[in-house]
Amino acid sequence: MAGDSPSPISAPELAQPNPELAWSQHLVVRARRALDSGDLAVAAELWTKARLWHPDDPAGYIGQSTALNRARKYADADAISTEAVARFPANEHVIANHAWLAQNRGDWDEAVARWRHYRERFPDHPVGYSAAGVALRHAENFDEADQILTGGLRRHPDHAELLGNYAWVAHRRGDWPEALSRWGVYKTKFPAHIVGYSSLGIVLREMQSFDEADAVLREGLSRYPDNSELVGNYAWVAYQRHDWPEALRRWETFREKFPADPLGDRQVMLVLGELGRFGEAAALSRPAALPQTNASTPANLMLAFESLGENCEFGVVQRHFGAEPLGLLRFTSTPPRLLTAALRDRFAGVGSPENTTLTEHNGEYMTRDKRYHMSMHTFIPAVNDDRTKRFANLCRRLVFLRDKLIGDLEEAEKHFVYGSRSHLADEDIRGLWEAMQAYGKNRLLLVHPAEASERPGTMRQLEDGLIVGFIDRVSVEAPSFDLWLKLCRDSHDVWSAASR
Repeated sequence: MAGDSPSPISAPELAQPNPELAWSQHLVVRARRALDSGDLAVAAELWTKARLWHPDDPAGYIGQSTALNRARKYADADAISTEAVARFPANEHVIANHAWLAQNRGDWDEAVARWRHYRERFPDHPVGYSAAGVALRHAENFDEADQILTGGLRRHPDHAELLGNYAWVAHRRGDWPEALSRWGVYKTKFPAHIVGYSSLGIVLREMQSFDEADAVLREGLSRYPDNSELVGNYAWVAYQRHDWPEALRRWETFREKFPADPLGDRQVMLVLGELGRFGEAAALSRPAALPQTNASTPANLMLAFESLGENCEFGVVQRHFGAEPLGLLRFTSTPPRLLTAALRDRFAGVGSPENTTLTEHNGEYMTRDKRYHMSMHTFIPAVNDDRTKRFANLCRRLVFLRDKLIGDLEEAEKHFVYGSRSHLADEDIRGLWEAMQAYGKNRLLLVHPAEASERPGTMRQLEDGLIVGFIDRVSVEAPSFDLWLKLCRDSHDVWSAASR
């Protein structure tokens, strides 16, 4: 709409004693307003005018490069920012902005180098240590992150952001004893900060110390009873200890407190499935019963996608970002050729006792489909229970998940994702996608390892609704979480724009 963008600026608007100063101030106000509203093209244009009008004011350089970076015009943003660094070599905000540009677009190596330059100029400013620690953590250079953050903490031992990022390093590398120690220090120093309780609860949960996790989270909830992160993590404890009745009670509480968050409905649905209450789970899975998924948070973004395989990696990625959707193929091995056949056959026979075997692997029950060779994690310990009853319940579960997947394909509202271990030919990718089109106008993000000419984190569009994304590695044990998040967000943006 015409009213959504700033109108052209004319000199008569500036009826003030100093027209030149008023003109510049007016440009800055309009530029900031456009940037805040997300009108990046207008913001970049207005900041350009402000910069040219007052070339000795660094605000124009910072504003223009920020708008260009948000518009993903990275080379242009860097050119403006590099010019500003040369022109204002002692300006803290200019040097910091130069580093934030790389940080915000996920160029971790460049961000680390720019924050190093910042620390050389401003060694007493904590942001140079804290932000560098974040970049190094994302690049999985944990040792150097610890080194930088420890240096910052020597100067600022009671700085919350430094101490928190120091704890996140151990947390993200999965060193739970060290993370427990660091988050314990953080919680003691900053008892009013929610993240201390929430993160400490997660660490204790990962260490299977469920009673201790509950105690920490209850302490946090006594201070902040309506915080979604604490309420959600409290529910996760019961879920991860497989206390299904208690998990259902806690997730229902989450859903009541935060009805606009789709995570609550999805988790209640998941636990109902674990309890064998498939009819109730199926009723809850109807689109009308679920809030519209949006990409406002990583968890919500991940809930917009459903995994088709080839392995469990994307399911692990969803879990990492706090999303636990129900899905037949989320933790199932599905070779591309057999998945295409299963799609064409509408997954005939999946869940029938004659086509299903129940096995054990590393102390866990696994199911295997004889026809399509799909091996599925159940996350249920293989203990001395009634194996006949267990098998019957798992077959019912497979039928429910099969019917749900077919329904999702027919509704064609989700984004489907397939992470392939190998680099697939375009004809094989199209064959898989075309099998999906028999159900409805479905969208597929196919992610496979990048070859020499391809850059991890980039993607290309083969057809409307078919995007190929490139990853640096395929690893269930150590997924490239940031690259997966980027590919999901970029493909979601493409499809959202196309549907407008």
